[in-house]
Amino acid sequence: MKISLSSKLHFTSRLVLAFLLISTIAWSQNATIKGRVTTTDGKAAEFVNVILKGTSKGVVADDEGKYELTNIKPGNYTLQASFVGLTPLTKKITLAAGQVLEENLELTANSQQLQEVLVTANPSKYVSDYPSISLRLKTPLLELPQNIQVVTAQTLKDQQIFDMSEGVTRNVSGAARSEHWETYARISMRGSRIAAFRNGMNVTEVWGPLTEDMSMVERIEIVKGPAGFMLASGEPSGFYNVVTKKPTGMTKAEATMTVGSFGTYRSSMDFDGKLSKDGKVLYRLNLMGQMKGTHRNYEFNNRVSIAPVIKFQINPTTSLTAEYTLQGVGMSPIGSAYAFSPKGISDLPHDFTMLEPNMRTTNIKDQSIFITLSHSINANWKFTGQVAYLHYDQVGESLWASGFSGDTLKRTSSIWDILGQTKVGQFFVNGDVQTGGIKHRILAGIDMGNKDFYHDWSQGGIVGDLNVYKPVYGQIPAKNYAVYDRSLGIRERGVHYNNVYTALYAQDEIRLANDKLRVTLAGRYTSTNDIDPYSGTVKSGKFTPRFGLSYSINKSTSVYAVYDESFIPQAGGTFEGKNLILSLATTKKWESKKNGSMAAGMPQQVSIESPKTTC
Repeated sequence: MKISLSSKLHFTSRLVLAFLLISTIAWSQNATIKGRVTTTDGKAAEFVNVILKGTSKGVVADDEGKYELTNIKPGNYTLQASFVGLTPLTKKITLAAGQVLEENLELTANSQQLQEVLVTANPSKYVSDYPSISLRLKTPLLELPQNIQVVTAQTLKDQQIFDMSEGVTRNVSGAARSEHWETYARISMRGSRIAAFRNGMNVTEVWGPLTEDMSMVERIEIVKGPAGFMLASGEPSGFYNVVTKKPTGMTKAEATMTVGSFGTYRSSMDFDGKLSKDGKVLYRLNLMGQMKGTHRNYEFNNRVSIAPVIKFQINPTTSLTAEYTLQGVGMSPIGSAYAFSPKGISDLPHDFTMLEPNMRTTNIKDQSIFITLSHSINANWKFTGQVAYLHYDQVGESLWASGFSGDTLKRTSSIWDILGQTKVGQFFVNGDVQTGGIKHRILAGIDMGNKDFYHDWSQGGIVGDLNVYKPVYGQIPAKNYAVYDRSLGIRERGVHYNNVYTALYAQDEIRLANDKLRVTLAGRYTSTNDIDPYSGTVKSGKFTPRFGLSYSINKSTSVYAVYDESFIPQAGGTFEGKNLILSLATTKKWESKKNGSMAAGMPQQVSIESPKTTC
């Protein structure tokens, strides 16, 4: 039997129409849930995750806290709302066919806000509206009287940045790294080296710390300009804060492999999940292995890192997080990036090297332990306690030049062994208080640190001559290189640096005019005891104030002014032999911010006060 084309089309159209009719009927029998998510103070809880447990249905609340779940089959369900810093809420619901259920949800704050990283405050994956909790601040970046730039995890991933010294500074205006230190994250900004923080604690060392591998990093926060209030003692140019990955409570795993030029092979794995069925014990494990050369022959930097984290939710208001990190490095002698010429800069090709193929490997072992206790006292007050121990061990050498004889470079080497031990701790409270129509955001706490460093660069030797225009490598036997005497421990043969400090601080952020105007009043008293093998010993203490003013012109623009002081004890002396204590004080400055980034501003000025203390 033959069927005409028109008959086929007529039959097909009927079939499609019947299918659409059945689908419409089925859809109309499904239910809908909608509502608004708020916090206990009545404000909209934006970007909260709202899901139906046991299904694939889920949605993120918008900036007004509104959410809607559609096309749900009739039945009994558990509705759950959750967000970092808020206590998860679950509700049992029953849906009938065609029902539109309005379910408003109210969430309360919990202690997670003190230890988790808040990243999802802005829908953009490259922009964050909030600082991490490790900076001890609860105020959005746009409202702070401070310039803070955030390099997000997505930025690090998309730019394929391997470590802190490799490419982070390209994302931060005015920041640059020191090229000599392939192993250390020495970053300069606004006229001086900025301090290194990890999870909100000052881990700056004489030469370190070792560059953090990005496999264990969640985000990097660059605090620019006067930051003495957060620094304790340190340069007024600012600091960078590396925030490491923590457990999220979600079960997931990720593995990456990178193959690149100059013999680069790298693999990393990230595991995240629960160690107990009730979710009270969570874990995060990051592993990384890397072999990497450079555009210079015989130069390499091979690394391995292991970073496990365990979080114990002791009760609904208290949690304990323990984090261990091991980083191992095997690399060519430090300082091999130098290119010396008898004629001047840019004379030699970019791939010129002073290295030889059979030089000894410099080995570094860096370990750290961070323990964080977070406790929600009540709905308005939270306590955080954090301690850390960092151990840095380096056995290696540095490559230098002693001069030229015509076109021939005289190469030398020097032992460079390091032992570093850092013990730091901080304890602080955050609180919200209201007096009449004025809101107060309180921060108060104590910082403590004890840093010991032993360095040995007292032994050296001759590597051999090299014609920089006609270099010939591989002609020097390994037995001709200097042999360093390590029969004594580094504590006995090395020079000793020590820094001990204690700081007490308090801050009141006064919020006026419906939170459009913020006035910050703060102060810190810092006591230090420094031992320097070259400058001497100095003990000192100083009170440093901080005043801030911030005003929101609209939702995306604010202006601010800040006055802050940084306290830097100096062990130098006068011609008469008197020791002096100098402090660097930053002057007032006005700047404007748009969407959390700097829009315009005046350059920071630095002045040196007259001596106020003698030792």
